[in-house]
Amino acid sequence: MKPTIDALKKKFRDGRQAEAIAECEALIAQQPADAALKRLAATMHAMTRNFGRSLELLLQVRDPAREEPDLLFNIAMCERELKNFAGAAGYLQLYTQKFPSDPGGWASLAECKWRLNELKEAAALADRALQIDGACVPALAVRGNCLKAMGQAD
Repeated sequence: MKPTIDALKKKFRDGRQAEAIAECEALIAQQPADAALKRLAATMHAMTRNFGRSLELLLQVRDPAREEPDLLFNIAMCERELKNFAGAAGYLQLYTQKFPSDPGGWASLAECKWRLNELKEAAALADRALQIDGACVPALAVRGNCLKAMGQAD
């Protein structure tokens, strides 16, 4: 399967995104248990801003008994792009519990909480990201937005 996946990736990179996605989807229809094909299609769909289909494929691949960091994070990002901030926050909560050393996870969770107008929690989560990486730009932005919304701007 590796040569097929490599060929699809090349086709996608060469600007033939629709063709690569269609071929990948056709292969998934023939081999519905192939997680590698589903991951590739999910990535291609996300890169072409089809977050709904990307999310659908990622959820098919996810195994809650064996969580994978990239999968949880990508599911959350699709939910966020679809403006389902509560859903994204749920996956990011799980992500940060299982993989607490990633400031990007905390910053993304903070952003979702900010968008849900949970300002104090969002600011605290942004601070958590900044404890890990003091230069985490997304966390700095969320923290600033929260403080401004609460009338406590630095």
